[in-house]
Amino acid sequence: MTVKKIIAPVLIAFLTVLYILSFLLSFRGEKKYPEMETALLNSQYKESLSEIQISSKNSAIILENKGDFWEGRAVSNGDSCSMDYIFPADTSIVERNVERLQKIIKIQKVSDNKKRLSNFGLDDENAVRISYSVKNGVTGDFSVGKTDFSQRARYIVLQNYEGIFKTDLDFGELLYTAARQWYDPYIIPRSLFQSGDEILHARIQKDSSRFVYTPKNSESDRRLLELRHGSLGTWQEREVEMTIVFEMTSGELLTLDFAHADDDVVVRTRLANLDFEYCYHISEWTYKNILETVL
Repeated sequence: MTVKKIIAPVLIAFLTVLYILSFLLSFRGEKKYPEMETALLNSQYKESLSEIQISSKNSAIILENKGDFWEGRAVSNGDSCSMDYIFPADTSIVERNVERLQKIIKIQKVSDNKKRLSNFGLDDENAVRISYSVKNGVTGDFSVGKTDFSQRARYIVLQNYEGIFKTDLDFGELLYTAARQWYDPYIIPRSLFQSGDEILHARIQKDSSRFVYTPKNSESDRRLLELRHGSLGTWQEREVEMTIVFEMTSGELLTLDFAHADDDVVVRTRLANLDFEYCYHISEWTYKNILETVL
């Protein structure tokens, strides 16, 4: 065996040992802190939450409590453009995450030195910041960083607490600033109507023709309620090709305007009683299913 063949594995082993030692020494002298219990949101504020904001480096989700529903706003500030979309948030997702915030969790301090934020993914480049407001003026915020070596806990910085902590709380959708994680996905939005509210009938205008649609609890009627839309969009003064006005049993009017875009169809959704409007894209397949049902 040549000298080179002997030196190579010895050198690799030596460097490996040095790496492990440097890692262990970096934590030498760190204090071991006891676990504490806390909640990210006091349960007494659950019913009076007015806003939740989730923000990362280039995007944010803002959820505003409108009383009857949660209005979402997706803000994106990329290198080439800025976007701002309004949408009805999925009530079940918002409520699930409010429950997460109220949960009593265990936290453990891992460092007193906030200058080391980047080591824990808690710097502005990588952290997700979650803040909330309550109607009486109370506010709260915290930042969530990367997972620890176990992949079961995340590092956090909390308002009114000194230092960096970790917790094994599953943050769920609270770590996402993409609108698709938060919007009501249905073309007939479930989050904007009361439970049990149904379609009474609909008036359709397509080109110069007018139609009336009355559901008969058929398979196609049920399928209409299950149809989902795609990404959010903007109307951009498009020419309306078809309008459907759904009248619900509650008296609410839901107006859908349809216009073809490059590869799909853009839908503008309006609710008169709520003074609320938003837009999204649907596929040609979804558009065809709507036509087959209501015409």
